[in-house]
Amino acid sequence: MSDAMPKRRLKISYGYHGNSFKKRPFIRLCGDYLSKMDFKIGDRIEISMQQDCILISKIPQEKNIA
Repeated sequence: MSDAMPKRRLKISYGYHGNSFKKRPFIRLCGDYLSKMDFKIGDRIEISMQQDCILISKIPQEKNIA
């Protein structure tokens, strides 16, 4: 995979959480570009946050201990 992946531009939308009617920021990521970056359905992810930056990383699968 190349280090220079194309950038994606999305718009922050709003959603509701639980029984609250308060609007909250909502980001939806969906597309073939996720599978091209080796994110698969069922993968677990970790989200790290800094000022003006969100980093999404895959969590390595644990080996089955049988």
